[in-house]
Amino acid sequence: MRAIARSPTVAALAAATALLAGGCAGNVAAPAPGHEAHAGPVSGVVSSITTDGSIIELTDGSVFALVSGDASRWLDQRVRTVSGGAIMIDVASGEKGEAQYVGSVRHPRTYANGGEHNQESGSPDGSLILLDDGSVWSIPPDERSRTSTWAEGASVSVEPGPHGRYRLTNGASGSTVLATYVGEK
Repeated sequence: MRAIARSPTVAALAAATALLAGGCAGNVAAPAPGHEAHAGPVSGVVSSITTDGSIIELTDGSVFALVSGDASRWLDQRVRTVSGGAIMIDVASGEKGEAQYVGSVRHPRTYANGGEHNQESGSPDGSLILLDDGSVWSIPPDERSRTSTWAEGASVSVEPGPHGRYRLTNGASGSTVLATYVGEK
């Protein structure tokens, strides 16, 4: 039997179709329930980390939750995944953590749990917010000066906003930002 190789055009079309359908092409590892797998392996630079070190965003917009390990020292460091994307390693230090792909800032999702929540964690620069239900939010650069001052444990309400984004309102300060729902931790 003769093997038929896919042309680069057909492979690119398959990858684009998978992305439009909400997944990633070339999945390496089976995702946990409620999560999609990331086309792996991944290599990139960490652009943002929550203060508790549990959520990291890479410069390509992909977001990961660390199930075990602590990424709090990985900011601006090159990381890569191994073992089908399940382990993330800081290339410089060799520190490892079990990683779960959350989603991509570039491929927002629909959020179904609006209402009142509490902020579990956030990044010091205000670019990422983690709520008590495990939802991860990306904040655009022009809104980060507000969210960088939001305290962990603060009440945050979530309401639908324009263009597929959501309004997050801090109960203590009353400040509101437009955010993108990335996925669930």
